Amino acid sequence: MLPGTQKVAAPHLQLAELIREEIIAEEYRPGDQLPSQQLLAAKYRTSLITVKRALNLLKDEGLIYGEPGKGVYVSFPVRGRSDGKQAEVTVVVLIEPPLSPFFSGIARGICEAVSEQGWDVVFPNGSPCGKEADSPASRSKGFIVGIRTPDGKVMNSVSELRAGGHPVVMVSYTEDPNADYVGVDHVRGAYVATRHLVELGYRSICYVTPEPKNPLSLLRYRGFLQACEEKPGVEPRVLGPAPGDSPTPNRYRAGYELGLRMVDMGDFPEACFAFTDLVALGLIRALQENAVDVPNEVAVVGFDDIPLAESSAVPLTTVRQPLKEIGYLAVDVLRRRLKGEKGPIRILLEPELVVRESCGASLRK
Repeated sequence: MLPGTQKVAAPHLQLAELIREEIIAEEYRPGDQLPSQQLLAAKYRTSLITVKRALNLLKDEGLIYGEPGKGVYVSFPVRGRSDGKQAEVTVVVLIEPPLSPFFSGIARGICEAVSEQGWDVVFPNGSPCGKEADSPASRSKGFIVGIRTPDGKVMNSVSELRAGGHPVVMVSYTEDPNADYVGVDHVRGAYVATRHLVELGYRSICYVTPEPKNPLSLLRYRGFLQACEEKPGVEPRVLGPAPGDSPTPNRYRAGYELGLRMVDMGDFPEACFAFTDLVALGLIRALQENAVDVPNEVAVVGFDDIPLAESSAVPLTTVRQPLKEIGYLAVDVLRRRLKGEKGPIRILLEPELVVRESCGASLRK
């Protein structure tokens, strides 16, 4: 490949990315039916076989699922026992927003572990923060795996559930030292990602975050700063929202807007470490739309290793969270709590650096 040229993804990968972006932007919400394959082919001016391959990829990622004779829908399917018997335990999974690429990997681990236990699992539709979210637990004495939201809604529900005697396991970062928690060492992951950029020779490195006050973002900033400070001559930067900017709940959109802001400023770092993969992918899109080559002009690294990371137009170097293992272990923590083990039970897993094209490693050897 000639220097400065961009790799062109296969047609079905490009189409899958477009549909992913629409799901991320909530143009299609959980439970919505996607247009037929014929309508999608007409909309995107492509072949039916390309549409079919793109949809199969999204099904493998857990972003959509098919119902025979009905069509294709957005969400993760509810799973339970197939023998028609009432399960002894129902695990109710609270998430907000109700669908995310990050969560789909965790959900696979939850479903696998629940199936092994002979339990049921429920992923409530709509907002998991209201009555419809906790009523299944009240009816079936279910046990909850919760995902924290920046506005604290799920955390409020979690506090109420714990006060009512329901064991709760968090699968995203919580500052509550009394909470059961399964996750990765976020400081370590950010450190490893940034150290990789430093070792590649980048000296101007920017931490890109739309949520600078988010406790998880602050943890990753600690790891970023630690790696930068270890090497003399490295200039750490931070790019976040401008004063007075309204928060953007969609992280892909937030990353895109920060990328546009970087373009407007015209002062590009050599490399960026983004708060999450969605922020990184939005950032890359904004840069590419403005003729800024990734990784030749600006290298980018994310965090999470969501399914979109590998199949994006510029495959994303990122920090992998063992999402399926997190979900599996969260159910195991519930099992231990049901047997009377005292808490809190906190499990920290080691993150893994996954090197792909966006960091420019192959260009700097």
